[in-house]
Amino acid sequence: MTLINSILFLVILPITILSCGDKKEKKRNELNEKNKTAYVGIIEKYSASIVDSINDYTFSCQKKFIEQKSLLGFKGSVSDIIKTDSNYILQVYTTVRSKNYVARIIIDTPMFQRLLPLLNFDYRRKQKGCFIIKVSQIISKSPSIDLDIDSGDEENDSYVSIGDFGSERILIFKGTLVDFYLNESK
Repeated sequence: MTLINSILFLVILPITILSCGDKKEKKRNELNEKNKTAYVGIIEKYSASIVDSINDYTFSCQKKFIEQKSLLGFKGSVSDIIKTDSNYILQVYTTVRSKNYVARIIIDTPMFQRLLPLLNFDYRRKQKGCFIIKVSQIISKSPSIDLDIDSGDEENDSYVSIGDFGSERILIFKGTLVDFYLNESK
């Protein structure tokens, strides 16, 4: 009887473990699909252009988002929120096809109050979402940090490279938040 119980245990345990993994995977896939559907919905609602569908050159982005006043659908991860006098600045980043993008999005207090309860404050998981932005400025920067050592000679001031970007530039979009969708994670 003990041998039969041991055999049953060895057969049932892996099946139980595998079925639990399948449920978690299924739930994760359902959440991913829900988030993708929400992204498409909010982008279509505002006829926004997304970062991976725009030309890589800064001038074409300036034409599209500033001159033509198209809205930007920026899918990315929240890296910081900064309080200013009467507003908040939401910093979001993404990498698309090895290019790095940052959005500095001004949020008024009523919109921030709508956003706040939806934010994930778990430092181990970045909050992801899609942000519809009315762009007011686009900046192309070198991925370096000014060490703030002012020698009086701007060309020879010290800079430190950030990460493994090589010679790639970072495109920074500045603007105001029109609407948003934050990923559901559970």
